[in-house]
Amino acid sequence: ALTKNNAAEMAPHGIRVNAINMGWCFTENEDVVQTKNSGSDWTTAADKSVPLGRILRPQDVAASVGYLLSNASNMMTGTILELHPEYADGMLSLNADENDGR
Repeated sequence: ALTKNNAAEMAPHGIRVNAINMGWCFTENEDVVQTKNSGSDWTTAADKSVPLGRILRPQDVAASVGYLLSNASNMMTGTILELHPEYADGMLSLNADENDGR
């Protein structure tokens, strides 16, 4: 709601307001934490566990920011980009398992 409200207030001034809602992303810190908890090959398992074949990487987020800053998104305001390769909104998980409670 904050993104849409701010977009409505700022639009008359030519200011666009958008947001990025990030899912699980490989970062240096995430690598340290996950390596400690799950071993050095954690990214292989993590990537296999999501429908799009991999968790986010920083370059994925950077590309989305670049798009929002570009002329290609000039008519976009009040939008929240959902960067969640681990699930698709409104769809059942491909990893759903009734016996596992997921």
